[in-house]
Amino acid sequence: MSYLETRITRTEFIKTRGAYNTQESAKGSLRLLDYFCKSVHQKDSDEVILEIQNAINQDKNYDRLYRFCNTFVQWLQEDHPEVIIQMKKYTTFIKRQSVYY
Repeated sequence: MSYLETRITRTEFIKTRGAYNTQESAKGSLRLLDYFCKSVHQKDSDEVILEIQNAINQDKNYDRLYRFCNTFVQWLQEDHPEVIIQMKKYTTFIKRQSVYY
């Protein structure tokens, strides 16, 4: 399972997405993950991911990863007027995202 043992930076992840538009989509998705983690867990996504990884390493309970992902998907399906963000020319809040399965 060597693919699980290697780490990748956020920048490397984005660069491996290929086309410019795909990279921009990845950046946007990671920003949403950051907003979610800050809003729900008061931590950035890197901290939350490391905490999940450490917990899984201790008890081998992978359910928490699925719960985290499910909570994020549910969060994306709601408006979040409490999460104010700065767009290029205006201020707005996180709006419900279309989530496809």
